Amino acid sequence: MERSSLYWNMSTLFYILSAKNTPFVQHTAGTRVRHVMHELGIARSIVDIVREESSRLGLRPKTVELKIGSLSDVVPQALDFALEAATADNELTGVRFKTSVAPTTMKCRACEATFEVNGPDFTCVTCGLADVDLVSGQELEVSSIEFWEEDTRKAGDHDGENRA
Repeated sequence: MERSSLYWNMSTLFYILSAKNTPFVQHTAGTRVRHVMHELGIARSIVDIVREESSRLGLRPKTVELKIGSLSDVVPQALDFALEAATADNELTGVRFKTSVAPTTMKCRACEATFEVNGPDFTCVTCGLADVDLVSGQELEVSSIEFWEEDTRKAGDHDGENRA
């Protein structure tokens, strides 16, 4: 049943994204599908991580915080939409996903200055050299998972095997 519901959600997702007014993807059909497939695969991996932690702890997830690097090639709005599709009609329905974008940070090898980059210019803001290392900006991580306080295990399930 979960597979058919996921198939329906993916079909709906592709149908919705075929509209020209989709705000978070380019309007070339091939590009739109690539963005959706990219974020949908990431969303499914995030859902797997949340399910695994939830099962391990025997608790129901409430909020998941995600950190997306500005160079990660992930469109936050597309990921939010894909997460909504990946959690529809299953045990993660209603879980709140919060995404934050991490800035691109570089460190100059010459003067060791650390600075944020806000465009395609990766030269050091202190000495002007382009001999830099990437410190942050490519990450894509589950920063935290907040759980409800009650135990979601069924009565008599002491080892955590049979979850509701």
